[in-house]
Amino acid sequence: MKRLVASLIFCAIFISTAAQSKSPEHLLDDNLLVLEDLTLIDGTDNSPLQNACVIIKDSLIFRVGKTGNFIYPKNAKVVSLQGRYLVPGFIDVHVHIQTPIHKEVLQMLLAYGITSIRVPGGTDVGIEVRRKINNGEMMGPDVFTGGRLIDGEGSHNFGVTTESDIREEIQRQHKEGVDLIKLYSGIPPQLLAAGIDEAHKLGIPVVGHLSKTSWTEAAESGIDGLLHSGSGGPLGELISQKHRTRLALALSLTEEEFIEKSRSLGFLLELAKDSIDPAGQVIYNLIDINGAEVKHLIQSLLENNVMVDPTLVTEESLVYGDEVERVLSNLDPYNTPKSVRNFLWGEDWETGNRILRGANKDIFLSFKPLLKLAKELTLKFYEEGVVLGAGSDVGMPWMTPGASFHRELELLVEAGIPTKEVLKIATSGGSKFIYNSENVGTIKKNKIANMVVLNGNPLVDIRNTRRIELIIKEGEFFDSEKILNEIKQ
Repeated sequence: MKRLVASLIFCAIFISTAAQSKSPEHLLDDNLLVLEDLTLIDGTDNSPLQNACVIIKDSLIFRVGKTGNFIYPKNAKVVSLQGRYLVPGFIDVHVHIQTPIHKEVLQMLLAYGITSIRVPGGTDVGIEVRRKINNGEMMGPDVFTGGRLIDGEGSHNFGVTTESDIREEIQRQHKEGVDLIKLYSGIPPQLLAAGIDEAHKLGIPVVGHLSKTSWTEAAESGIDGLLHSGSGGPLGELISQKHRTRLALALSLTEEEFIEKSRSLGFLLELAKDSIDPAGQVIYNLIDINGAEVKHLIQSLLENNVMVDPTLVTEESLVYGDEVERVLSNLDPYNTPKSVRNFLWGEDWETGNRILRGANKDIFLSFKPLLKLAKELTLKFYEEGVVLGAGSDVGMPWMTPGASFHRELELLVEAGIPTKEVLKIATSGGSKFIYNSENVGTIKKNKIANMVVLNGNPLVDIRNTRRIELIIKEGEFFDSEKILNEIKQ
């Protein structure tokens, strides 16, 4: 009997050892690029894989495993990346590109490891840029783009006043080849619903930067994405019921009238005019982050599968626009060509955010507490399961292309989201915003070979996402430092 037990134990050990020492896979394919000896962080819930090997063939990921798991032809190009970390290419879900500086902006984005971008809208230039990048005529991330902004009556953007207006404009943009529609702050609920209906009939997703329509109304109308968690769209409806009732009575308004007016930041400022506190603090105090209003909004977002792009970095640059050193120290402004700085930020950009040079300076600076509120709301979204993306709003003052994206990641961590989850938001999470999750966002077999080599562990410190050594886009290597040096000349 003892001999039988010993034999069974020996067999079990032999089978286990044999399974672990499986023979390496022989690869006979040509044109293989082999990355060895690295730590792989693949954009999923998997733990980092030490001593990993990633093999690229043409523009796709061919194999993923441990170094030593594969035998490849002698003509394979082998790159040892010992001590390095490989992550999926970053995805900035909120970029505005403008002529005549779009070429430099796109190069900078790539130099900061961003291999895909979503252009919510502004002008139709994104369509032409997308074509040039797809054809290899221009260096830069892959582009998923909207067209010109659709706004309400009286706007300096393209304004619409009737349902037929908005449907006709969406049909025009569809013919031009947009990937999404962006509806802007002056769109009222009825027109927003008509626009979403028309776009969805054509198979186009819709995102919104909203004020006149609340986020809950937009969610219930079927919008696909919402932008700026610190803007008027969510704030007005989040004022707690007890405050809403009291304020409506004091202002001789019905609660419905109060809700309608409170979507305007101007009206919210009026509430604070007799207070000794800054307006932002007054608004902050009116909102209960754990209250019924926030719960109702989150329930609407979840039930309607609405994704949110918080853009905390943009809010930081506005409300702390008088604290130049604080903001710019995180944004690498001197990596930006002078032509881009002057075009986007103004010639005297070093003295302050140009948006603060007008009559609204004191208004924005009074909103400092709203950055804290936006962080708390963003964390609440994350905790409840709302899909988040990392967007930087490049095109706004001080938003250094690329660096502002990495600052957004840092602010998401500051908000309380775990570092590993923020890294996923920047990669696999972002792939959902460009409706390309089946092709990019993770490092898996048959995915597009969009990756970034880091000289530092981003799971230990999210700031290590800036320590970029190489960018790989569709299997091609790009040197970050070289790109930045060339565009600064």
